[in-house]
Amino acid sequence: MKTWQVIAAASAVYLGGCAGFAAYVPDGNTNTGGTPLQCAAITLSTNTNPQAPQGSDTEEVLQITNGQVNTLHGRSPGDAVVTLSITGLPNGLGFTFADGETQPTRTVPLNSTWNEDIHYLPDGTIQPGDYQVTIRAQEQGCPAVTQNVTVSVIGGG
Repeated sequence: MKTWQVIAAASAVYLGGCAGFAAYVPDGNTNTGGTPLQCAAITLSTNTNPQAPQGSDTEEVLQITNGQVNTLHGRSPGDAVVTLSITGLPNGLGFTFADGETQPTRTVPLNSTWNEDIHYLPDGTIQPGDYQVTIRAQEQGCPAVTQNVTVSVIGGG
């Protein structure tokens, strides 16, 4: 009688980059030639506690960085195309990115930073207080990158 042993393996591939950095490649994420397509090393950075007066437009800058690797396998020249969004907004707290968009797609070149304006728009119906929202950058076929931000709505504007 034969005994078979099945070993489950993680469904991803890691490709080496510069200085020992290993970049994540989701299983099945390939370019048109079937070669694994490496996900960009995206990071987000913004003020973690913007103050937004009721009835006003409060602007802050979101930095999207595509870096940490010298090349992205399967890409030329290594740009990251990400779709931005914000979730978790309570009723009465709106937002837009630059140009009035709520889900823009931005191309961030390799080893560079893109500055994106976020406008928080609390109307007169929202109560003053702290509200946590989530900023999300999603590269197609790759894990989303998120940052939680606490927006402090203050009275009058």
